[in-house]
Amino acid sequence: MSLFQTENYKDILNETIADRRKVEKGVSRKLADHLNVNPSMVSQVLSGPKDFSEEQMIFVCEFFGFAPLETQYLLLLLQKARAGSVKLKAHFEKNLIQIRTQAKLVSERVQTNRDLNDLEKAIFYSSWMYPAVHLLTTLEQKPRFEKICERLGAEPTKVREILNFLIEIGMVVEVNNTFSSGPVATHLEKKSPLLIKHHTNWRLKAIQVAETLSDEELMYTANFSVSKKDFHILREQLLQTVQKFLKIVGPSPAEEIAQFNIDLFWIRK
Repeated sequence: MSLFQTENYKDILNETIADRRKVEKGVSRKLADHLNVNPSMVSQVLSGPKDFSEEQMIFVCEFFGFAPLETQYLLLLLQKARAGSVKLKAHFEKNLIQIRTQAKLVSERVQTNRDLNDLEKAIFYSSWMYPAVHLLTTLEQKPRFEKICERLGAEPTKVREILNFLIEIGMVVEVNNTFSSGPVATHLEKKSPLLIKHHTNWRLKAIQVAETLSDEELMYTANFSVSKKDFHILREQLLQTVQKFLKIVGPSPAEEIAQFNIDLFWIRK
């Protein structure tokens, strides 16, 4: 189902719930809890003549993680359904047509085979969550919105904000509430001022993860005295390890996501 080609908000919500039920139990009850209403009220709307209020629709869209343009579209569908005159319905239909056109333009404007500009890179590397969300979309088992939220322990509104950005710049593609890696990729040059921010983000994340480290994971920290000659030998061995690491990671099936940090430096002021 193409959301922007559907003319009944109840059809959209019922199909969204049906998709969510494939991977999660009690979706309707959780939605009712989110709206602070009785589950029977949700059933009366989705399967009967009643409608949500506009305020409730905002919370419904928040619950399912709809993008801002999708939320606007659903609100207009609701307003059209509740309109009491042909003229008012025509007014909302005109707005719906504008959104359908806008949605088509957004989907067509992503350029492939391009580098991110400086502003896009600054946003992407501002937090570990942007690379983490993108990394999840590279998995063979393409994640759904709710699974991304659950995996990262993040608020749906924040995850939706990140996904919207990644979709807009072409790094992520959304199809039926599942997300795949898009045609646009990014990398940081060795002299990029964002590289320090990137290192810092993931080392802070490593400190957080250290508190709940499992037996199958590994962290090692050592302060030591060493000759300058042996220091360079150690550096060369670590570089060889990185090369072996890349040879394994490259062809490895994308079943899970992980982070790899190596630090070797002289202790100084």
